[in-house]
Amino acid sequence: MQTNIKLQNLKWIIYCRKSTDTEDKQIESLPAQKKELLDLAKRSGFNQIVKIYTESHSAFHPGRPEFNDMIDRLYKGEANAVMVWAGNRIARNSKDAGSFIYAMDQGKILAVRTIGGTYFNTPDNKFALSIDFTVSKKSSDDLSEAVLRGNRVKFFENKEWIGPAKQGFINFTEPYTKKRDVQVDQDRFNLLQLAGGKIVSGELTPLESLNWLNHDMGYRTLPQRKQGGGPLSETTFYNVLSDPFYYGVMSRNVQGEVQEAEHKYSKMFSKTEWDIIQVRLGKKSRSKQKKHDFPYKGVMSCGECGGFVTAEEKWQIICPACKTKFAKTKKRTSCISCGLEIDQMKNPTILNYVYYHCTKKVNKNCAQGYLEMSELERQIDSELQRFEIDPDFKDWAINHLSELNEHESKQDERATVRNTGNYENLKTQLRRMTKHRFSDSYEESSQEEKEVFEDELNKLKAQIETTKDSIKNTDEKQYDWIELSRKTFEFACYSRYWFRHGDIKTKTQILQLLGQNLKLYNKKVLVDEDNLWWLIEKAKKEVEILGVRVEPTKKASQSSFNALFDPAIPTLLRD
Repeated sequence: MQTNIKLQNLKWIIYCRKSTDTEDKQIESLPAQKKELLDLAKRSGFNQIVKIYTESHSAFHPGRPEFNDMIDRLYKGEANAVMVWAGNRIARNSKDAGSFIYAMDQGKILAVRTIGGTYFNTPDNKFALSIDFTVSKKSSDDLSEAVLRGNRVKFFENKEWIGPAKQGFINFTEPYTKKRDVQVDQDRFNLLQLAGGKIVSGELTPLESLNWLNHDMGYRTLPQRKQGGGPLSETTFYNVLSDPFYYGVMSRNVQGEVQEAEHKYSKMFSKTEWDIIQVRLGKKSRSKQKKHDFPYKGVMSCGECGGFVTAEEKWQIICPACKTKFAKTKKRTSCISCGLEIDQMKNPTILNYVYYHCTKKVNKNCAQGYLEMSELERQIDSELQRFEIDPDFKDWAINHLSELNEHESKQDERATVRNTGNYENLKTQLRRMTKHRFSDSYEESSQEEKEVFEDELNKLKAQIETTKDSIKNTDEKQYDWIELSRKTFEFACYSRYWFRHGDIKTKTQILQLLGQNLKLYNKKVLVDEDNLWWLIEKAKKEVEILGVRVEPTKKASQSSFNALFDPAIPTLLRD
């Protein structure tokens, strides 16, 4: 192809594109692009304008209908040249860029005119146009990665929802920072919360609750440009009730992988309330039940077969019509006796249990039964109570052990000085023996004398290593033992409180700290206790035998206070 073809004789297509993406914020609007290109065509004498395309569509991905129609016209011979505002209006993805360059290779496009210049159907010009497309593609990839990275930060670190606002929430933009986020729609949020509460309490069925919401309370969805402003539909209402977002967990799908994170916004329901709602919805629940995270899993083994102990949640319903009690399973959506649908039940009794039991994977005939979580936690609390100590005793014990540490520190310092002196003396002897090892007198010694010398030399080296270890162990022991004592006494003092008010991770860690080889046998938790707890329990009993009790409101003097607890110290130091 030649570059001296007469452009005025070509049949032109004008293509204008604008998308709503961030990449197009600085691009001229469609009317402005069209006007500039028509002015350019008039000045250049391009009188054969076959078609003008205007398209509001992102070029990040293939599938633009107007672009595809333009390519079809070019292949049909209806036109043979294209005018665009800039090269990146044609393509920002490799497929569309390739199809456009291929059309030039086939002679279907003889020239491309932009505001900045003209590309003819020559190798150099096509290469330059390809570079323009590649730069646009790279810009799109960088922008896409930046958006994905920003979304990850918002989702996982900032705990912000990155999609359209859900029912009960509204989108808003900070007036100064222009940051976009969602916030609670006070009127709609509170109404949805009340409607869900009536389902949880059993006062209304889900459908009755929706009717109450729309008719009695006049609920209307948020008006939008093309939809909204009407009563809440049954489908939308059930989607709201089934969405984990409303108890604090948001999810998104990224390349087929479902990712979840807690969000920072107000929760409409607690997790327990949300679970009850799913039971009340029956087969109309849209939720995808996921594996539960129970405490104490993975830290206990079966006392009979040694297999792992797992947890299982069960829901039971007492039908309000026939009073039949039945288990709620994934596929069971009605009463097993009278057939009443669960979502039609008014004020049913709903029971929830968590059981711990052997997985029976080691021995499928294991005879161990189930232990309900409330009974398991009662047994754990009873174990913690055995060595629970008063905060006054905890503070006194730590202070007293610190005083003992000062005395022991001086002894350790003296031991370190002695060991250091011995170490220097041993090194001096080693230097002398090494010097003798290479002397003439050693060479003149008999074989037996040499063997005796080598034995003594090896013994001396062993003594040096032992002395070095003694110095190191003394330093490490001095550094660690007071901190360990402090943590031990604090655990004994506050473990029951932490256990009652802690989350799943805290409860599990407290059970692990009770001892090794935790087993579940005949519905009892068996604890191989740590010596630390045995010593504290024994010291506590010795104090109680003497009738010692210090009430927080009646503080004793320091001297009498120390005397009260002195019987406990020999027990603590005896181990």
